[in-house]
Amino acid sequence: MTFSNRGNNNFSGGQNYTRRDFNDRGSDRPTMFDAVCAQCGVACKVPFKPNGRKEVFCSKCFENNGGGSRETSFGESRRPQMFRATCDQCGQNCDVPFRPTNGKPVLCSKCFADTKSHFSRSKDRENTRYPVFGKDYSAELEEINTKLDRILKLLVPTTTKEPSKEITTKILAEIETNLEKTPAVAKIKHKKPVVK
Repeated sequence: MTFSNRGNNNFSGGQNYTRRDFNDRGSDRPTMFDAVCAQCGVACKVPFKPNGRKEVFCSKCFENNGGGSRETSFGESRRPQMFRATCDQCGQNCDVPFRPTNGKPVLCSKCFADTKSHFSRSKDRENTRYPVFGKDYSAELEEINTKLDRILKLLVPTTTKEPSKEITTKILAEIETNLEKTPAVAKIKHKKPVVK
């Protein structure tokens, strides 16, 4: 059995999904609802159904409260917090979008731009984060190999000497002589008591 949300059949719940109504999201104008402004008390119409959980404002009060265009409210809410600092290169006071901490260099916008352009125009491969393939790394590799050898020596147990054959034969001979000297113990049979 095939279920479909298209067309007007029994499986679609009696709804026609191919045709849109005037008040659905596809229409040009949203449905307006009656409301009373929480600030000035004027009756107004809003493009959402008020539920009583949030205050509703008329268009004038909404703009006065900073709810104007989307770009303004979006841009203001996304602007990072700025912190006062002193540039490590030029010594001027500046604002930076992060909290200055010890060990992290602080640059003003001018010095930052100069540093950024210096790295982008630099032809010296030493300033890049990519490896330089022409450089000789043999000393570094030798040091790494030495360290790895030390680690392997610590991990691999030292080889133990095999017991010598002389000692083994002596021990076996002693055991045999001790077996010959000890008398064989006969098994004692226990008689079961007879019940009368």
